[in-house]
Amino acid sequence: MFSCGSGIEPVPEESQRTILSLFKQGEWRKAREAARQAGSRFPERSAEHWRFRALEARALVYARDPESAAALMDRPPPEGPAYCPARAWRAWVIGFARARKAAEGEPARRLLEEARALGASCPEPEAEIEAKLALARIAGQPAEAEALLLSALRQSEENRDEVQRMNTLLNLSALYLRQRRADAGLLAAEQARDLARRLGNPLMEARAAFNLASLHGDLGDTDNAIQVFRDLLPLLRRSSSEDEMLALGQLGLFLSGRGDGGEAVEPLRRALALARQRGHPDEIRRYATNLAIVLLGMGRIDEAAAANSEAERILAQPGGLGGSEYVGINRARIALARGDSRAAEAELRSIAARAGLSARLRWETHFRLAQVLRRERRLAEAFRHYESALALAETTRAAQGREESRISFQNTLLAFYAEYSDALIEAGQEDAAFAVEESSRARLLSDRTGGEVRSNPQRALGILRERARRHNIVFLAYWITPPRRHVRIVSGSGQRRVDLPVDAARLRRMVAEYRRQVELFGDPLAGSERLGRELHRTLIGPVEEEIPRGARVYLVPDGPLHALNFETLVVSRGSPRYWIEEATLAVVPSLTVLTERRSGPGRPGGALVIGDPIPSERGFRRLEHGAAEMRNVARHFHKATILAEEAATPAAFEQVEPRRFRYVHFTAHGKANSESPLDSYVVLSPSGGRGVLRVREIAAKPMEADLVTVSSCRGTGERSYAGEGMIGFAWGFQRAGARAVIAGLWDVNDRSTPAIMDKLYESIAAGHDPAQGLRLAKLAQIRAGGRYAKPFYWGPFQLYTSTF
Repeated sequence: MFSCGSGIEPVPEESQRTILSLFKQGEWRKAREAARQAGSRFPERSAEHWRFRALEARALVYARDPESAAALMDRPPPEGPAYCPARAWRAWVIGFARARKAAEGEPARRLLEEARALGASCPEPEAEIEAKLALARIAGQPAEAEALLLSALRQSEENRDEVQRMNTLLNLSALYLRQRRADAGLLAAEQARDLARRLGNPLMEARAAFNLASLHGDLGDTDNAIQVFRDLLPLLRRSSSEDEMLALGQLGLFLSGRGDGGEAVEPLRRALALARQRGHPDEIRRYATNLAIVLLGMGRIDEAAAANSEAERILAQPGGLGGSEYVGINRARIALARGDSRAAEAELRSIAARAGLSARLRWETHFRLAQVLRRERRLAEAFRHYESALALAETTRAAQGREESRISFQNTLLAFYAEYSDALIEAGQEDAAFAVEESSRARLLSDRTGGEVRSNPQRALGILRERARRHNIVFLAYWITPPRRHVRIVSGSGQRRVDLPVDAARLRRMVAEYRRQVELFGDPLAGSERLGRELHRTLIGPVEEEIPRGARVYLVPDGPLHALNFETLVVSRGSPRYWIEEATLAVVPSLTVLTERRSGPGRPGGALVIGDPIPSERGFRRLEHGAAEMRNVARHFHKATILAEEAATPAAFEQVEPRRFRYVHFTAHGKANSESPLDSYVVLSPSGGRGVLRVREIAAKPMEADLVTVSSCRGTGERSYAGEGMIGFAWGFQRAGARAVIAGLWDVNDRSTPAIMDKLYESIAAGHDPAQGLRLAKLAQIRAGGRYAKPFYWGPFQLYTSTF
């Protein structure tokens, strides 16, 4: 006899595996529907029905709808061991939903502790882990939150549960983001992203990328953070209104941080509107506060006051919401803008007196107090608060474990250094302003020197003046900020500041356009080309009379000037000629670093010449003139170690101990990474699956070379960072200890490069130092005429040094 039924019912375990697989992929809507259908096949009081009801509720929570999940689990399951997992999940779901409401913090905690205990006893380890994650979000102390999350991480690893490990890492990265612990946060977010990618979960990958971008943005890498948020918005908008709101809020903050206040207002208004729709007071308070901050930066005081008032109304409600300090700082700034300095000062001193402020809040409070006191002309007090802010900033920077974090963090301090310097100049304290400007530069390069001179600017200036008198040297340090654009010139007669006749935006456009002209094989000496002359008149003209012809110039660029080779500028007076005809140039990261780092010859260990590799990296071919260049270089040394073709591997470079050599020369392609500059690399021959040498690897291995040369690639990097300049191979080798580095601002792969390198080392062999040798090589090419006289061919190569 045959039954006329509808078919074989799926086994509950098979349905559960399907739903958990959908969880792994981030398909929560599909998972919810699958769980609902599976549960409907079983009686309402059965354990199977409650198993799938719990899965349906979890899917709702993961899709950012905990209120619907709590409503679904409102009725408790029956008693008995078979229902223990469902009771654990019910306690978690309702506790999770209540934890989002500040007024229900204690009931939420009790429910989550119940879920944790039930998860451990049932056992239902996933519920136990999820309870720990939720408890961490409402933990009163950061240490308690971290302990809960680390316990959850260990448990997920022991259980080999990759989905829970991904969730826990994501929560850890969010915790570290709130605590401003960028190093730990970046590591957790990177691991969560990589795991989500491996699991095929694009939404969790997007959430991890969101945390990564937020962490990078907090450290000052706003350009990349902004692009990530813009790319993520379409996906996050499909996910939930909460994800969209968070992305809009971060996008607005980082646009503002980059100086694009006008662009920042719209995403912040949209984030605030979504927060109002969702009816979450803490979200309304956060985005109203942030909108007020941006509007204050734009000088739109009345609009800022209205937004801040909305945040104040939320704070006045019962429930103990956080964030009152930033609302108070906004209130002080509004009062100051309206001329009420006394109210502004009182507000800020009240905030400063509170216990438990984060380093960032303490820094901000000191900075804002300094602004108020400066307005009141109480300069001695103002400078004390600027100094307190500076000390806090340095402590925070030094606490960043990874070099990327310390590099990016410096970007966040640009406005502070600019304002502090401006205040000191206004007060006539030029040497102190010089010290502040220098304190913003080359922090990582000076970490290894102790920085004694940095705290004694008078001593530093004394050393520089003595050097200038004895060796026909001129020191130029540029400062390009919104309040001021100037150059400091230090010569044998002293130090003085000269204002530049250009605003920052105009200068940035001029430099970018001139670089474009040069890289398109332009001829700046032609009568129709005026930009090279205009830049010379703007940047060198104001101090030209104090630079003797033939002098050695140590030049500290700033902002857009890192992308400019001053040698290519056309002298604005007399017959058309490049500025290289007038001076021997060396680019330095900071004048005080010159006085801190040791000078003198390195080890007399001959030369290491490495290159002409057989690359395995996609998109790179062998250099057409690489072999000729290496022969030209090696012939100038009695003792040269050559690593070429298959032998030019990263492992071989490390095995020959590069610190033994006085000269190191690379002839290879390079790839600059603007998003992660320490991951820029030189392309070598592969060995053991490794065919590149990264900047972070270079910087980590001590060197004592007098000169490292990186030809044939963009060795300076693609992006400048506040204080450190262009981060690329030149920076990496200086960080490792090389006294001088020659690297390129743009790529040149032509027969002209071997000729320049040949003349460079010929001049060094004849007794010239590297800066003189490079100048002589370039001048020889210019004077030979023809197409190679154009700056495209000789202009990319610059000498970078941090020693005399």
